[in-house]
This record gives sequence, C-alpha cells and structure tokens, in this order.
Amino acid sequence: MAQQLLDFFNAKVESVRHSTGNCPVQTTLGPAPAAFDQFELCYADDIQRVISVSQSKTCELDPLPTDVLKQFLPQLLPYITDRCNASLQEGCLPMSQRHAIVTPRLEKSGLDASVAKNYKPVSNLTFMSKVVERLVCRQLVDFLSFLDKNSLLPRRTPVSV
Repeated sequence: MAQQLLDFFNAKVESVRHSTGNCPVQTTLGPAPAAFDQFELCYADDIQRVISVSQSKTCELDPLPTDVLKQFLPQLLPYITDRCNASLQEGCLPMSQRHAIVTPRLEKSGLDASVAKNYKPVSNLTFMSKVVERLVCRQLVDFLSFLDKNSLLPRRTPVSV
C-alpha cells in the first residue's frame, strides 16, 4: 500500500507539472516600477511575536518540543533570530528544515481505503520552517498590499467558461 500511495502521489505531481509546463504567457507586462529583490531582516521582537502566537504543534523532526522552545524563548531568541535572518538573506532554509513527515490521509471518511486516489498527502513540517514561512508570508503580503495600493498589479481578466 505504501508503494501504491507513493506511485500515485508522484504521478499526480508529474501530471500537474506536465499540464502547466507549456502554458502560454497570459499577460505581457512592462518594466516594474517597484521590485521585491530581497527579504528584510527581522527583529527579535517580530520573531518572538510570530512564535508566541503560533500553535505549539511539534514535528518528530524538531530538535526539541515546541512548548519547550516557547518556555525557553528568551534564552533561545538570539540564536533563533540569527537563523531566521540567515534564511531570509540566503533565500532558503537550512537542510535540516527542508524535510517533512508526509502522512497519507483519506480525503473523506467512508472512502475506500484500498484506493490510492482517495488519499491526500499531509505534510508535518518542522516548527522553525513554519516560523520562517510566516515571516516570508508577511513580507510578501505587505509588498502585494503596496502594489495594490499603488495600482501596480495587472487587472484580472474575467475567464469565460
């Protein structure tokens, strides 16, 4: 069953890649008046706020449980801030944070458990990868908001069906 699920998920990813790989460009845009060419470094209080409001879920790949990390956050915060900022500067996560535990879950209860297409992959990511993801997301959303406020986003053309 494990091999069946792996083959099914791999085939699904390949199908999506194939179906979107040769799509023609939908819009031609002129030179951008604004650019997002690097992430801004974060202050320790920004990172502390992200960690404090995050759920305390722990992944088996985390070096210590999330509730312990939160308990000792004042002592760990300088190191965590350096690691998060290094990820933002480099534009990637450290190798230790690029893994997930993927568990197949039935899409709906009552579906036939012996059919691979009835499953979806659920990834359990490390806590710190989620923290960096939230920091990146916040900066991207802020930039999109700037683009939108200054009418720099292309207008969406309604799709006729």
